[in-house]
Amino acid sequence: MHIFCVDDFEIFKVNGGGNKKEEVFDKIRQIKGNKLKQKEIEVETLDFESQVLNVIGVDLVNGCNLACKYCYLSASSIGIKKLSENKFLDILNFLHEEKNHKVVFVFSSGGENTLNFDLMKKIPFLCRENGFLDCSFDLITNGTIFTNEMIDFFKSNNFTLHISLDGDKKTNDKNRVYPNGRGSYDDVYDNLCLLKENGLAFSCNVLLQFDSDNVIEVFQFFEENKIHFNYDFPVDSLDGRFIPDTSGLDQWLMQFETIMDFYKQRIENNCSVYADKLIKDIKRIHFGVTNGFACNASIDSIHIGISGSIYPCSYNSGSEELCIGTIYSGLDYDKIVKSKLYAKQVDCYDSCRECWIKYLCSGGCFGLKWVSGGDTDKPTSYNCMIKKSYWEAVVKLYIRLSRYIKENSLFDYNS
Repeated sequence: MHIFCVDDFEIFKVNGGGNKKEEVFDKIRQIKGNKLKQKEIEVETLDFESQVLNVIGVDLVNGCNLACKYCYLSASSIGIKKLSENKFLDILNFLHEEKNHKVVFVFSSGGENTLNFDLMKKIPFLCRENGFLDCSFDLITNGTIFTNEMIDFFKSNNFTLHISLDGDKKTNDKNRVYPNGRGSYDDVYDNLCLLKENGLAFSCNVLLQFDSDNVIEVFQFFEENKIHFNYDFPVDSLDGRFIPDTSGLDQWLMQFETIMDFYKQRIENNCSVYADKLIKDIKRIHFGVTNGFACNASIDSIHIGISGSIYPCSYNSGSEELCIGTIYSGLDYDKIVKSKLYAKQVDCYDSCRECWIKYLCSGGCFGLKWVSGGDTDKPTSYNCMIKKSYWEAVVKLYIRLSRYIKENSLFDYNS
C-alpha cells in the first residue's frame, strides 16, 4: 500500500504486517506532523493590467472543411469567413506594447486555419515589418489540405504543427468526417507521411471518445506508427449541439488500467514512448511539479476572434457572454474580474479545496465550467470523474515504475 501526498506528490510506502489499518493511520499522522500545514487561502491580488501578453491566439478562419460530430464550435455550419490582412495589422497595432517581448501566435479554433493560407504565409513578414522580432507560431490544423507550398513555408518559418487525428481509420472516421460523411483519415495520414518525408516535426491531438470500447487501440496506433501525440476528452459545444454521452463512462474509465499496463511494459523494455502527455504527467509526479493555476487565460494569454473581439482562450471564441474586449476598445478588466473569466488559485474553489488531484488538474478549465453549468467556479461531475480516474491510473503506474525510473535515471528535469 502507498500513500500519495497531495501537496507535493511524494509517495510513501506502508509495509505489511500487524494492524494494517492502524499502520496507515499512523503513517498519515506522521506525514501531517512532519510536513503538512493548514493552508490559509490568500486573497487574490492579480494586477491584470500590468501583465505582459505573450501568448496570442488568432482565428484566421471561421468555418471548416470538416464536419466533426463533436466540434465544440459547430464550425462546418457557419460558412467560411477569413481574417483580412488589414485586420491582422490591427491586431499587431493592438499588441504594439508587446513587440519587445517574446510573442507566441497560436492559430487555433474558429475552424481550419489553412483555408486562409494566403494570409498565413504573409504573417511572419508582417510581424517583422512591424517590429515583432521575437515571434513563434503554433498551428492547430485538421491536416487535410496540406500542399507542397505549405510544407515549404512551415519548414522555413519554424511553425510548430499540431494535427488533429483520433487514431486508426476505424476510430478516426467515426467522428472526424467531411460534410458528405466521408472520413478524413486517409487524407490526414497521407499528409503526415508527407511531413515525415520532409523532416518536419509535428504532434497529433487526439480526442478520446466515450463511445469507444477499446481505447488501448488508439494508443497502440500512435506508438506503432511512431507519431508523437497528446490526448484530451470531449467537451460540451458552445451552442449545445454536442453534449458528451457519459452513460457508459464507468466502463470506459476502467480502460485506463489496461493502457497503463501497456506503457509499463514499453518503458521497462526501453521502447520509445510517443504519448507526450503521459510522459509529461509521470515526470510531474516524479519531480513534484505542482500547479496551483489551471491556465493563464485572461492574464498573459488571450484569443482574438475574426471580428477583433477578444476572449480568454480559444475554447471561448465566438461566445458573446465570454467576450472580454476588442482590439479597438482594449481589454475589459472589470468584466474579467466580475465575471470570473480567469483561472483562480485552485484552493480558492470550494469544490476543489479538499480534492486529492487539486494540484494536478488545478481546478480545470473555467471556460468549460461556464459552458457546462454557467458558473466558472463549479466543475462538471463527469469531468471530475475522468480526471480523478486518469490521475489515479498515472500515479499507480508511477509507483510500479518508480524503482526502474530511479535506477535507470530515466528522467532529466529539463528534458
